[in-house]
Amino acid sequence: KPALALYSTNKTLIKKEAIYDNTTGSGLLCEARAGVLQTRHLRAKFSPGLDTACPRCQNVEETIRHVVLECPHLSPPPPPTTQVTQAITEARDGDAAMDAADDELLAMVLGLRGDVCATNDRSAVERTKRRLEHWWRDWLA
Repeated sequence: KPALALYSTNKTLIKKEAIYDNTTGSGLLCEARAGVLQTRHLRAKFSPGLDTACPRCQNVEETIRHVVLECPHLSPPPPPTTQVTQAITEARDGDAAMDAADDELLAMVLGLRGDVCATNDRSAVERTKRRLEHWWRDWLA
């Protein structure tokens, strides 16, 4: 199932996750990790004709990747990931490198990278939860 592709690729162990804390952000993080966050892109699959554009940006499709990493109108800003992007891009060439870098970044900020959570550096995941909460408040309005 495409929605679970990122999850199944990066989540290799079944174990308790220390990133969940029974908040709205945690619930939204769980949905984003599973690929079922109620973005316009996902809802359009069930509501033909629904505009998939981000209501904030107007010309970009509202996907999980856009909400978590790209939308400049949500706060806090996405975590600084320049070093990760640079390392992945140097390891590979061309468009495939950018796709791999994007997937790696998304996995990192969603807490799907075991090494990030194992080091107790959950700041990127916490920032993602706050961004998702901001998106959710706007979605409810």
